[in-house]
Amino acid sequence: MKQNDVKVLGYGHSVVPNREGGEPSQEHRIAADRNVRNEMNATREGDNVNTPEACYNEMFIEQAYEKAYYEIKSKPGNMTKGADNSTLDGFSKKKINNIIQRLKTREFQFKPSRRVFIPKANGKMRPLGIPSPDDKIVQNVYQGILERVYERDFLTSSHGFRPNRSCHTALMEVRK
Repeated sequence: MKQNDVKVLGYGHSVVPNREGGEPSQEHRIAADRNVRNEMNATREGDNVNTPEACYNEMFIEQAYEKAYYEIKSKPGNMTKGADNSTLDGFSKKKINNIIQRLKTREFQFKPSRRVFIPKANGKMRPLGIPSPDDKIVQNVYQGILERVYERDFLTSSHGFRPNRSCHTALMEVRK
């Protein structure tokens, strides 16, 4: 079996197969995250990161997809089938390379979300859109790129919808 054929992601599978064959350790994940950030920052050298083309080129970094998978795989509901009846189970390097290739050739298109209705506390129903797994991963990768681009422009007093910040961190800052 070739390296690209190795099943990399999914239930009980390792994202980056380690020597023992199990899940990577927390240190490995932190190092992988650091490598992704370093590689993405290296692509920015001399580029104007605020251009759409520069952001689009950062979508071709394979490790960003592995990081995105780790971020969304354990959230509740993310193993729900999308519009194409597929789940995140079985996500692999081959699939990552396929997504990147479709992005490079500009053939990648988001699929329509599957619409379901879930009950509200008052007994009524509310609509919920469930995107396909590929769409979730690509959206997460692009979110990471946009956060890096715009995070440095935000005030430290801004806490809404930012990484490692919430209404709780805002309250702690107000109490100071």
